[in-house]
Amino acid sequence: MAIYTSNPFSVTVQTAPEVALITEDTLLQVYPKSVWLRKVIVGTPRQETITLTNPSAASIALTSYVNSNSEYDITGLSQSEVIGPGATKTFTIDYDPFAGGGVVQTGSLTLNCNNGQTHVIQIWSSKFDSAITPTAVSAAGTLSTDNATYVLQNDLDESGTVFSIAGDHVSLDLNGHTIKYGSGGASGVHGVTVTSKGLGFHVYNGTIEQSGYATASSAGTSNHPVNITNQNGAQEVEVSNLTINVDGNNARAVEQYQSPRSIWVHDNTINSKVDTITSRHSFDGVMINVHQTNATRMPRVNGNVVSGSMQGAIYCAYQSGHTNQIYNNTITMNSVFVNDFAIICGEGSDTFGNTIDSSAGSSRGIRPHRNCHIYDNTVTVRSQAQYPEYSGCQLSGTYAIQFENESGYYIYGTRTYNNTFTAYADECGASALRITGDVGIPSSDNKIFRNVFKSLWQSGATKRAQTGNQVDAPFAVSLASEGSGIGYEITNNEFEYAAGFMWVGYSGFEDLRITNSVIEVSADPSTSPVLVFKRMTTGKPNYGGHEFIDNTLTGNNYSDATFEETGSIDWINGWTLTVVVTSDGSTPISGATVVIDDADALEVSNQTTPANGTVTAELTENAYSGVSSLTTDAKTPHDLTITAGGYTTRTPSITMNATKTVTINMTTGAVT
Repeated sequence: MAIYTSNPFSVTVQTAPEVALITEDTLLQVYPKSVWLRKVIVGTPRQETITLTNPSAASIALTSYVNSNSEYDITGLSQSEVIGPGATKTFTIDYDPFAGGGVVQTGSLTLNCNNGQTHVIQIWSSKFDSAITPTAVSAAGTLSTDNATYVLQNDLDESGTVFSIAGDHVSLDLNGHTIKYGSGGASGVHGVTVTSKGLGFHVYNGTIEQSGYATASSAGTSNHPVNITNQNGAQEVEVSNLTINVDGNNARAVEQYQSPRSIWVHDNTINSKVDTITSRHSFDGVMINVHQTNATRMPRVNGNVVSGSMQGAIYCAYQSGHTNQIYNNTITMNSVFVNDFAIICGEGSDTFGNTIDSSAGSSRGIRPHRNCHIYDNTVTVRSQAQYPEYSGCQLSGTYAIQFENESGYYIYGTRTYNNTFTAYADECGASALRITGDVGIPSSDNKIFRNVFKSLWQSGATKRAQTGNQVDAPFAVSLASEGSGIGYEITNNEFEYAAGFMWVGYSGFEDLRITNSVIEVSADPSTSPVLVFKRMTTGKPNYGGHEFIDNTLTGNNYSDATFEETGSIDWINGWTLTVVVTSDGSTPISGATVVIDDADALEVSNQTTPANGTVTAELTENAYSGVSSLTTDAKTPHDLTITAGGYTTRTPSITMNATKTVTINMTTGAVT
């Protein structure tokens, strides 16, 4: 830390401390938010553990919690529970049912927090007065006895569907066996499908495989291993501890389409050889498809291992009111389908603890929707020239995470933090962070902080200079499609790149703001890495207004830029100045006026000190603009005028080339 002293004021050049806990927001992580207590026998209570984690630097307290159903007991949580900074709290939801009454109980636990957040944990349970005697099954057919637990006795290999479910509270234990289906080549056949009823269905403990999987030769279309589409009855479904092998056209490992309530898909191993789909816009090649029509209870997709050729691993539909939790999944992809995001998380999703890796294959990473919280994920992606739709690379290659505004689904309320996003450029381009969308569609309250974004050359890749209207090299950030950074707060991140920090193309992008971040060229860069690459034509309104405030640059300067086409662009870099006005070097002066003029003698700040005698201002060091070449306009040094009644006016000058604090010691006497 360097300190420069020139009476009657001192200037301190500030460096940001390393802080592990979150200061950008106050957040409580809650999981799971959906609880299933399935087939509980009277006299044999069951419980589910709920975990609360506070990653924030401030404590979070419950102002109250509300348990909507007294059948459920809450153990280990007080009405005024305090979760300290960095702390974790666990408690249990206990169910000890009484005899008689209805089979199904439902309820919710609402946690009201002092930070204004409300978290709702939905609970569903089924109970029986006595234990259910398992029913042995050794042949394909319809399983229609309510409340039954069927136990498979042998492997099965069928030309059509193996099991159809037509009862409520049916459990199907595959008992370690394998069922194969679809050898007859017809379409619309499945390993297990719900045809009617289906409340509380659970399938588990075995292998479901398309008949031609071993040789990738399964015939038929839309033949799903697990198919849950009954709109009237298939509710509170669980799919767990299965190995699912799938290879047919449009085949999804777990298909839940328009079932009215929730599903829990967990601890499965899914292997895909799917290489043909009908519509990439409909995400026909996604392995776990959650597309429900009622948000009473929240889907959970966790602990799955998904690998192979597919368009994506997990898709949760963008429908209003839906909240999903997608966590602790391991995904390895090698896709040939466009729009190949490993995870597409619908509205209100919590997506955390997932590992996505296509560094040996090809895919994109995560695509969030509004009100999503994305945290503690590790995403590593690459894109190869193997997409038939484009006879090579998909447009602009791969993205580790993409925020995309589109009509009816604009992005707001997202929190993205504590993730590591790495995008490798090889045969195709790569962006660690991608933001696109129509500037006419508003975004708001999106915070991206404490992440690592890396965009690097794949080992052994042929390095090439960026040119043209697609991302073709590794960029930390890419911006496009008449988008706007308004509504995004991007701060305290680390960006590492090989070719460029920011690519701006297609029809432009405006008003992106990056603050308090480390922006550095990688150890294995392109020949001439740049901070900004612009590829836009004239006639588009949104090219500029970008701001870089209080960042640390390594390997590039703010003036390092490459321009293509005839559109103009502009950006600034600046720093925060803190002015402390005192009477003796330590006693603050309230009511002092602090006026700041830039190098063009334009007033850029006029503030009055509060009780602590301190004001802050963001001041521009340089303004940059250009069409085919760059113009730099220096805006510093800045002249300060500090006045206070009964004190001599002070007029220091400061060069703003770092984040600084200036202490002004006012002296009494004639006002000058």
